[in-house]
Amino acid sequence: MKLSIVVPVYNVEKYIVKCINSLLNQNFYDYEIIVIDDGSPDRSIEILQKNIFDDRMQIVHQENKGLSGARNTGLSLSKGEYVWFFDSDDWVSENCLASIVKKLVDCDICVFTHYIREKESGESEDCVACDNTPIETGRELSMGKYVYPAQFYIYRRGYLLEKSLLFTTGLYHEDNLFTPIALYQAGKVVKYDAPVYHYLMREGSITHNISPKRCLDLMCIILALVEFSTKNILEKDRYLWGNCIAQSMNGLLFHTLLQEKNVQNEVSKFVGSHREILPYLCHAKKPNTRVLGYLSLYLHFSLWTLYKIFAKVRY
Repeated sequence: MKLSIVVPVYNVEKYIVKCINSLLNQNFYDYEIIVIDDGSPDRSIEILQKNIFDDRMQIVHQENKGLSGARNTGLSLSKGEYVWFFDSDDWVSENCLASIVKKLVDCDICVFTHYIREKESGESEDCVACDNTPIETGRELSMGKYVYPAQFYIYRRGYLLEKSLLFTTGLYHEDNLFTPIALYQAGKVVKYDAPVYHYLMREGSITHNISPKRCLDLMCIILALVEFSTKNILEKDRYLWGNCIAQSMNGLLFHTLLQEKNVQNEVSKFVGSHREILPYLCHAKKPNTRVLGYLSLYLHFSLWTLYKIFAKVRY
């Protein structure tokens, strides 16, 4: 079998039929769809079972483990040479799988260079997932422009298993950790240029949930990325690859602005006690982030205080 498509399902009863129908409305047949019912409390699975009958689709039930746990379950059950982690509120264009699969030859990763950002109002726009710089390996891509969400990549299953690459369970922003590590260790990468992936921007999704946990999880992710960088990234690559650390730090500081005082104090202590993060900020691609890094590293200003000042001026 060429391709396994893993679709975690949780509270998507409005979207799941459109998602799965789009994956089945293809003129290519050498694939499977593994639907992971992640303990969904709504009628997603009931609606799916009433509306769709197809041998290419199997439904697996499990207690709620979160998005990462559902993806890991799907990976463990997959039989395809390649695996695609697909979001259950998104969809793909008709008859695109055949051309996508043609790209999946002797590569570890296929990356979608474009996608279509959809809004529930019906508005849509074509977005770029990575730049047009020629790349041949995941290492090169990991030091360039790319996006984090796992749905914009198709991975060779054997590669993921060889490197023991799994999604860390229990985290928000899990792709901020998974994607940079998975890209850096990959061999050949190919690009798929046609915008066929429709990415739904909806307010009820995890990415729009504001909570202290997002800050706590981003702190864990930043430390894990720094550890991976120290142990596995070539010195000449460290700060180009480490832009992912700077971006996660930007995300942490931005979300912290929206939190209560006790969370802000916790984040302030975190950034103050982990000065090993600051060199990554000094080499960030965003000029503002580099300024924050230099002022904090060399003039010993509080990073959190500086960020609040910058944010007040900017907004």
